[in-house]
Amino acid sequence: MLRVLALIKRLPTIDRAGFREHYEERHVVVAKPLLRHLVRYARHHVMEELVGPIDFDVITSFGYADQSAVEGMFATLASDAAGPILEDERRFMDKAGNRFFEVSERPWLEAGRQGEEEDRSTFVLVARPPDMSRAECSARLLRDHWPVLLEKASDLRFAVVRDAFPMQGAPLPFDGLMQLAGDAGVDVHGFAKRLARDGFRVAAIRTRRYVTALPAE
Repeated sequence: MLRVLALIKRLPTIDRAGFREHYEERHVVVAKPLLRHLVRYARHHVMEELVGPIDFDVITSFGYADQSAVEGMFATLASDAAGPILEDERRFMDKAGNRFFEVSERPWLEAGRQGEEEDRSTFVLVARPPDMSRAECSARLLRDHWPVLLEKASDLRFAVVRDAFPMQGAPLPFDGLMQLAGDAGVDVHGFAKRLARDGFRVAAIRTRRYVTALPAE
């Protein structure tokens, strides 16, 4: 499955609770008829900011069977059929602040130990220093930093690493993400301070997941 993540930002006139209510009770209903290209549609709403600052209010996850499905979805969104979706987005999203990017995924835990994604997650997001390549960033996170974040985790039931890839030439807001079940007992503040010494930027949030059942699932 190909996965695209979107960091979605609310209008400044709406608080997070109102944004979440509109997204889940109105926008999902409007969008669902046009989601035939998706095999998964989930929203991870920000419930608590642990390390920041951040400039988004939800991580929306779009799952596609293949690249042609991604292209089909974007073609649909560029057509007249997308009018109701775009109109509704303007009611509660700061669309200029939304960022989309593709991600690769790898489970961190061994087969048999990796549990299922849970409704409550901690996301740790890392942006590389300006003089570091994406490939080097990924290698250093895997070798030097993600293991340190997790070595003292007290309740590690689910952990997935994602590397980010730009879409349509847009700059990446973050280069690597770790998603953990619940809080997992990790020291995100110590992790952020450690990486800051090497020029990385770190954000961490706790989220609540909402998933929409789709015919292809």
